[in-house]
Parts: sequence; C-alpha cells; structure tokens
Amino acid sequence: MRYTKPVLVALLSGSAGDSHCGVGDYSFELAQHLALDAEVHLYHARGHGPAKPPYCKLTSLHIHELPGFSSLTLNSLVRDLREKGFDIVHLQYPSRGFGKALGPVYLPKKLAGMGSRSRLVLSLHEWTTSHPLRRMAVGEMLPYIDALW
Repeated sequence: MRYTKPVLVALLSGSAGDSHCGVGDYSFELAQHLALDAEVHLYHARGHGPAKPPYCKLTSLHIHELPGFSSLTLNSLVRDLREKGFDIVHLQYPSRGFGKALGPVYLPKKLAGMGSRSRLVLSLHEWTTSHPLRRMAVGEMLPYIDALW
C-alpha cells in the first residue's frame, strides 16, 4: 500500500459564505466540496467569513481570515502560499470582500516572481457587469495563470 500526499488547494475569495456576496457563498460551497478529496485552505477578508460552520465531519478544510487583500498585505500572503507548497491556487475574482484592493490583481505575478510551483486558476464572476477598471486589471493577471474559468 502506497501513501499518496493529498492535493493541496488554496482558494482565495474576498468573501466566503457570508450570505452577502454570491461569489463568497459559491466559494464556501466549492471549498467544502473540494475538501472531500483534497486539503483546502480558504482565504477571505476579515468580516466576510462564513455565516455558518462548514460540514461537521470535514477535517481537511482550513479557513483563514486575512486583514484584507491590499497591496500592503500581499507579500505576506504570497509568502504563506509559497511556503505551504500548494498544488493549486484558485482565485475567485472579483468578490465583495476584495473591495477596491489591488492585491488580487498582482497576486499571480507575485507568485510567479517568487518561484512558486503552484498552478494558478482564475475564476471570473459577473464579468459583463464588472467596472471597466476591474476588467482592465484582469489583463495584468492573464499572462501568469494556467486556467481561466
């Protein structure tokens, strides 16, 4: 019998099940379902965490509250993501908890610049109704991501 290391997934969403943001609610549900087969770390902004606890028997879901996703906190987040050696970093963009922060826009570039071996996935939400500046900002991310949903 061989032991195989579980897949490590980082899911970043400004909101995570706070019932105020559809993207956040979706991210929380996605994290719970992924945690059935992988070890999942869900990162969200302070004040935008889950309104209800995750499924009670889920031991492979870890929820991390961040002070925010500003450019000031970005370096420590990138360092944490890189040190944990995630197989996949999945960014849900945009989401209410990100607010006006530009940190998520530069996250893929910073991870690539720090030599991260993580695969980067970007899920775009409410794209057609996004502010034109948000749509322009995504152009900054595209060269550094492996998959777009």
